[in-house]
Amino acid sequence: MDRFLVHQKKAAAAATHAIVIGAGDYPHLVNGSQKLSDYHDGMGQLSSPPLSARAFAEWLINSYENPDRQLETVALLLAENPATTFTNPATGAQLNPERANYSNVAAAIQDWARRGAENPNNLLIFYFCGHGVAQGSDMSLLTAEYGADPLAPLDEALDFRKFRLAMSRNLPNQQIYFVDACRASSDSLIQSQGYAGRTPVQVGQQSAAETPIYFATLSGEDAFGKQGEVSFFTKALIKGLNGMGSDNPEGKWLVTTTRLKEAIDYEVKRAFEGGVKRRQVPPTDELSTFVIHRLKSQPEVPVTVTCEPDSHNQQAEFSYAYQGVEKDRRTPANESWSIMLPAGDYEFRAKLPQGIREPVEKPVHIRPIYRKVIIEV
Repeated sequence: MDRFLVHQKKAAAAATHAIVIGAGDYPHLVNGSQKLSDYHDGMGQLSSPPLSARAFAEWLINSYENPDRQLETVALLLAENPATTFTNPATGAQLNPERANYSNVAAAIQDWARRGAENPNNLLIFYFCGHGVAQGSDMSLLTAEYGADPLAPLDEALDFRKFRLAMSRNLPNQQIYFVDACRASSDSLIQSQGYAGRTPVQVGQQSAAETPIYFATLSGEDAFGKQGEVSFFTKALIKGLNGMGSDNPEGKWLVTTTRLKEAIDYEVKRAFEGGVKRRQVPPTDELSTFVIHRLKSQPEVPVTVTCEPDSHNQQAEFSYAYQGVEKDRRTPANESWSIMLPAGDYEFRAKLPQGIREPVEKPVHIRPIYRKVIIEV
């Protein structure tokens, strides 16, 4: 197996090939283990990217399903301190991911691109989580040794705009890009006179491919994650793939590129509700519609249950039933009730103290992306 791969299983015909990169250990940035670069721009060490990259790689290996393009390979590169093994959840194999420095990332991308080009009907998936900086349309994805060369700090960066444009003129015809990184302005890019890093792929001679790009945040803004946890964007991405971004127009629950965007938008917005001063808006570029993933079971849907007016929530005992059988209930609380339910038909009930109102029931059909159940009292 290729040294960058953590998963390989031969597909029958067209296949899906993924590359997953998580860079959190930057020796030449603030609090790093080596000499601090003059081009650090205040950036430091990150705990979320290796965790987020592992979570996405595990999801691909465990859950990804596309009958027309089965998952064939997953490449994983990490920069973490200390480096730890990756356990393939399908085989149990203990593997040591290569470090996410530019030389390794470039070589792994070339291998990934070659695999994708073997069949025009293949699907390529690119995922990066780590430091990113932007200036206008330019964006640099910083690999682990950024700043090591004081004369050429951006040689340890991937010029994402040029990379994606080059890939769009190479096979296969459908490619997806997930960029979980900040897009804040950088003095390094402002002063670099248009140089945003290197790219391992040159523009090909193919017709333009479909290449939707999912960014974690707007241009000029930061992306966030809690210390020691998977990032907000990657959590939303995985929830979307698990069913929030699905629909069943022909009877099978399918996650499409457009529905996935709606799910990510909703879930990231929900993560920042509740008085958080800063927010994160995940835009998507070059969006076209095609199937990414087919669910093996009913999708899980976020449901919010509330009284109208909501002042009655603090006195209401909520419950829900499926096919006439009560499944769960919540004692009165001064807030709405948030739960995850498989898609289907349910009966929701709000029971208030005697003398205020008789129990109120409401039948509701639950389906993605989300459902707010309002029980009028």
